[in-house]
Amino acid sequence: MGTADYLWSLAAGLGLAWWLINARRKREEPNVVPGRILRTLSKGEAAPLVEQWWDVFGRPRHANYFLWHVFSGGDYPCLRGDAARETYGQHLAPEYIVLWMNREALVTDLPPPPESYAGSDFYVFPPNLAWTMAFTHEDGDPRWPSGPYFARHPDYGRLNEENRAAVEKLHQAEAAKLKGQENERTT
Repeated sequence: MGTADYLWSLAAGLGLAWWLINARRKREEPNVVPGRILRTLSKGEAAPLVEQWWDVFGRPRHANYFLWHVFSGGDYPCLRGDAARETYGQHLAPEYIVLWMNREALVTDLPPPPESYAGSDFYVFPPNLAWTMAFTHEDGDPRWPSGPYFARHPDYGRLNEENRAAVEKLHQAEAAKLKGQENERTT
């Protein structure tokens, strides 16, 4: 038996094979709820998004890995916990970027914005970065009364109005499409 076979049988014997297979599947098949995945972005493709996010919301002083540390460290104003969730639920955009901890990302649509992702820490924001929602691995943990966090861009008013107008335009296009299909059925 080779080393790789031995390690695999050892992992299986410890009950880790299921975890390893599902962890790999989750990485290969990201899932957001609600929403549909329009496209996925590799780390290289998502790197400019991370830089843009940092340009708007800043880099945390005490950590460089978890983007949300900019909020937990008080470096950028934000809402926390239930207030963050409530405010987040009121925001719509034509698309959402979902950036996860390993710095890969996906683009999704279909409002409302995503509330869960098959990973640990993840961030949701519209492409224009009018706002961001940071879900952390510490959300709901009474020992760590931190996340989730919701923050607004300094030019939030204008950017959020752009998102609102784009969503309205999508609704109008969908209504026109449905009306056209209805007219086709009656003729």
